Amino acid sequence: MSKKKTGVLPLIVGAVTGAAAVFFSDEKNRKKVKKTYDEVKKNPEAFARKTAKSVEKSARKLANQAKAAGKKTLSQQKKAIKKALK
Repeated sequence: MSKKKTGVLPLIVGAVTGAAAVFFSDEKNRKKVKKTYDEVKKNPEAFARKTAKSVEKSARKLANQAKAAGKKTLSQQKKAIKKALK
């Protein structure tokens, strides 16, 4: 008897394939992908710049949110320490 090799890779491949099938089953999503593909094909450098700007903007926004959450947590910890010392 031969042993069948199983692992995480076939599971991941199956999950990704299923997710792609669900995504592309919707006509609206297929149109979005086609539009994006045409845009990339027309001018890849401009699309790369546009995408890079979008990523940088999202990264800055996320960094600011993380900083604000850190400050909020720090102030909450300071209040808890002051309360505990009273």
